[in-house]
Amino acid sequence: MSLYIGTNYHPHDWPKERWEKDFQLMKEAGFDTVRLGHLCWDSYEPEDGVYTFEWFDQVMELCVKYKLNVILDVSMHPAPIWVHKLCPGCNVGGKNGAPQAPLRRYMDDVSDPEYQKYALRFAEKIVSRYKNHPALFAFGLCNELGAGYPSYSEASKKRFQKWLEKKYKTIKALNHAWATQRWSRKLSSFEDVAMQVNEYEIGAPEAWLDMRRFFSDGIADFITELAETVEQNAPGKAHTSNHFAEYETLGFDYLKAASGFVDYPGIGFYPGYGNRESMGFWKTGSWYMKRIAETGKPMWCIEFVTGGFGIHHAAMGMNRMYAFWCLLHRMQMMLGWTWRSMLNGEEQYLTGMLNHDGRPNENYREYQWIASDFRKLEKYGFPYLPQPEIAVSYSYDSELMAAYAKMQYRMPYSNNLAIAHRILEERNLDYNVVDLHQMTEQYQILIIPGEIVMDHEQENTVREFVKNGGTAIMTGYSAWVKETGQVFDTSRQET
Repeated sequence: MSLYIGTNYHPHDWPKERWEKDFQLMKEAGFDTVRLGHLCWDSYEPEDGVYTFEWFDQVMELCVKYKLNVILDVSMHPAPIWVHKLCPGCNVGGKNGAPQAPLRRYMDDVSDPEYQKYALRFAEKIVSRYKNHPALFAFGLCNELGAGYPSYSEASKKRFQKWLEKKYKTIKALNHAWATQRWSRKLSSFEDVAMQVNEYEIGAPEAWLDMRRFFSDGIADFITELAETVEQNAPGKAHTSNHFAEYETLGFDYLKAASGFVDYPGIGFYPGYGNRESMGFWKTGSWYMKRIAETGKPMWCIEFVTGGFGIHHAAMGMNRMYAFWCLLHRMQMMLGWTWRSMLNGEEQYLTGMLNHDGRPNENYREYQWIASDFRKLEKYGFPYLPQPEIAVSYSYDSELMAAYAKMQYRMPYSNNLAIAHRILEERNLDYNVVDLHQMTEQYQILIIPGEIVMDHEQENTVREFVKNGGTAIMTGYSAWVKETGQVFDTSRQET
């Protein structure tokens, strides 16, 4: 197998007279791969049903000339302004339900069916056009799905009500799950359900947890449908994604959905450059390992940190150190974000491999150094694909509950997860991250770090694991609340 290195490039940001110079510099750096196409849906489809792919055809031909593999992102997030006009449900609703103007990226509700109609139509067009292009290496499933903001719009509320009706069947079951007898909040019908947030407060934990699950399922279902669209229109072509399942304000349950959309697991790798004793690096590491999970495939870092914000570059050698760390954790592809420091927009002070004036800088030279390393190392068994005997469980619901009840749990759930990773890392032990609902491999040790929410399926997984000779290590706060978010009424020993 080969190792791949390259960068992210945005030709729609630069004059076409500059394109060939940039690809030439990439080749001189030893790059073999470039990620293209993200964040520019309206550059391909400036208005409904009007396509202008010709400019991008030129870009792809230059990639053939310079022998660069293309990861082609199917760009549909953020949506163009014309989509927002045609699909009011695409607009994110604020806490009072009022539509919010899409002032910045990711201010669109990808769960909206009308939005999805236009997005998946575009996906079919771009995938069909480039699936057989000689530069095409793989498709990317959009950019950072999971990033953005929850929508509390009227359309979103109606979908939430339907989601609850499908899950609970009767209003009696919903009232029981949400403990609505508390504080006189009994519901007479599913139409009584409100979004669990207003200008002043968020809802009770049980109802709020279900709302966050609803948001998660909406994003996960969409990315799964996108993967199916790519697979149907380009059978056999690889695909990946640097989705943002961990996004603080939104996100989604990655491990629950992964089997439906993951081909090559992908990530944007941005560890902090600060104190290594802070949780920044280890949290990034835990996100990274969660992507590996039980796929059996190498990791594609389709975004990888280059510099930082401001005029400063990373210390020479820092990115190379992170590259080696990732190689030891199953990485096969490293694409720097970003190629050239941008002149405008939300990331105009993010340092790329080229300065704002288009000249290579220290980041370029460091990536050139890493490219040389990759050519040597791929001869020695990389990418590294171990078969771990240790698993660390992850629970999306537990992360939500720990964030909701900070006074009770004190430490963020992600910190618990990061500590478990750190202990294993420092002992040089390989491991997978698993969802107890769908663990498929055999392990000797199962670590369950602060898994607050525990349902019967998870409980049975642990019991069967121990019954079959495995050793389970469950840390404090694990199995504290039921699947509904209500605290167990049995002793901890019985639970």
